[in-house]
Amino acid sequence: MQKHIVDECSLSHTSVVDWSNFCCKVCDEWLWQNPVEIGGVDNNGQPLVVEIDESKFFHRKYHRRLWIPGHWVFGERTLLELIQRWILPGTHIISDRWASYANITNLGGCTYTHEVTVHGDHFVDPNDNGIHTHNIENLWMRLKRKLWWQFGTSDELFSSYLHEFL
Repeated sequence: MQKHIVDECSLSHTSVVDWSNFCCKVCDEWLWQNPVEIGGVDNNGQPLVVEIDESKFFHRKYHRRLWIPGHWVFGERTLLELIQRWILPGTHIISDRWASYANITNLGGCTYTHEVTVHGDHFVDPNDNGIHTHNIENLWMRLKRKLWWQFGTSDELFSSYLHEFL
């Protein structure tokens, strides 16, 4: 996309990258100021399902050069606050068995239901094939692949990359 803009507008690559980053930051700021909540209940009062999963971005494995801390997208310290902020009451939340997810059903005054899929036992609950985290894990995989190929690993622009993808 940026190469096309460089060619069509006769601008330098640096100028196009700077403007592109500026536009991403403006959109990112707008999204932070105008949040969209997910989940809740459908028109029949049935809970909508939201899958959650932890994922770490922009880090290197221990055996590949230098270790970098990376970004936790759904980390343990802010997890419950984020659920209350972004996921509507009445939502049925599905996650893996990560210790940080243990208190979802105890969130103050909110009415979330929560089911866990235990990857050590099975990836899809044999009694209910709707209980899994395949969709969110696939989303994180596609996002990581896109960020790696398209953007590299800019810490400063990470939030805007995430918003653009979602």
